[in-house]
Amino acid sequence: MSLNIQKVQKFFASYPTTTFLVVGALSDESKFGFKVLKWYLSHDLTVVPINPKSKTIADVPVSANVSAAIRLALGSSDAGIALSFITPPAVTLNTLKELGRHEGYQQWLRGVWFQPGSFDLSVLDYTDELGVYDRVVENGDCILVVGEQGLQSQRSPTPNL
Repeated sequence: MSLNIQKVQKFFASYPTTTFLVVGALSDESKFGFKVLKWYLSHDLTVVPINPKSKTIADVPVSANVSAAIRLALGSSDAGIALSFITPPAVTLNTLKELGRHEGYQQWLRGVWFQPGSFDLSVLDYTDELGVYDRVVENGDCILVVGEQGLQSQRSPTPNL
């Protein structure tokens, strides 16, 4: 199994108790920010869109920033958060810095998926500084292309050997 697919599978490893934050969600149906949000919704995953200029997207309440979404998502002790970025690298980096200011992020951050175009070397370096690089999908794969395979690998029962 390739490292890329392993990272995608790991991203979804705790999906039943994970809230997925879509950073850069948009209401424009032709944009990837909308398409990625709809992907999560179509797979019945708990999702919170993040966009400072919208109140709802696809009939889902929007958080203005990652801090507000984190407070919303961490309602239970076994809760976790995974982020999917569809933002320019500078916005991604600032959002990661905001995330890093939250106490205990190492425990509840399940994964980070950088959609194509949302990261650069400074973003990857910062995930390493945060100590979460091992939870990052950054190989240029879009969730719209390989997300299904990763999610289904976690939903499928393991065969008895």
